[in-house]
Amino acid sequence: MTEAELALLILGGPFAAALLLGACPPLRRAGHLAAFVSLAGVGVALWAAVRLVGWLWLAGAQALAQGGGGAREVTLTIRWLTQAGPVPLATAGVYVDPLSAGMAALVTL
Repeated sequence: MTEAELALLILGGPFAAALLLGACPPLRRAGHLAAFVSLAGVGVALWAAVRLVGWLWLAGAQALAQGGGGAREVTLTIRWLTQAGPVPLATAGVYVDPLSAGMAALVTL
């Protein structure tokens, strides 16, 4: 699994749980089962965030040890609202560096 996929999984875990609970009202009223679905979504996000933090900090430490640049950054963008020119009117995506990965792990706790 790549860093970009982990970043999308951090966003997608809780979103999928909320979508499932929103689309299925009997599940939402089930109490313990609804709590399990919510906690599973957050648990997936926490697992992905902790794995991403370890991956990015380790990659940065290895780059520094080899005399490289240090922190690694991951960018995944999608062109949105394209226009006639080469530059789109807007782009959407995720940007991950060690600081934002650490913040994602902290928020999912």
